[in-house]
Amino acid sequence: MDWTHVTKDTALAEMPVALVTPYAQYLAAYPDRATILDDLVLRVVEEFRAAIMSNPENVLDPDATKLPLPCIRPAMTIIWHNLALETGPRPAEEAVQTMIRAEMYLRSMRYSFSTRDGVAPSPHYTTDHAEPARGL
Repeated sequence: MDWTHVTKDTALAEMPVALVTPYAQYLAAYPDRATILDDLVLRVVEEFRAAIMSNPENVLDPDATKLPLPCIRPAMTIIWHNLALETGPRPAEEAVQTMIRAEMYLRSMRYSFSTRDGVAPSPHYTTDHAEPARGL
């Protein structure tokens, strides 16, 4: 599986145009919050890597700034959405729906993200106990 860096520079280079100006204005108004994007990137990457490690069959890339390629878009969506909430522009309904899908992707990884044969199966949710037989 291909892994790629997710850093502040990555987030800035691919930042949605609608977020560029509000982010610059935010940094000018709150210079003490200059590390906000660094902090968001770090937390999101750590969360994705923790989700990947929840499956003992997975092996992380040793570089703590890297995520598997299929995780990049959901991770960047979460970063940008949280940055937008911090810097002020109200996300459009489409952006909110995209964020929800990114969060669902992240949560499903805790159950199914697998490197077996290069294929990630659909998540399956099971209980820890057997259901008793039902009768009339």
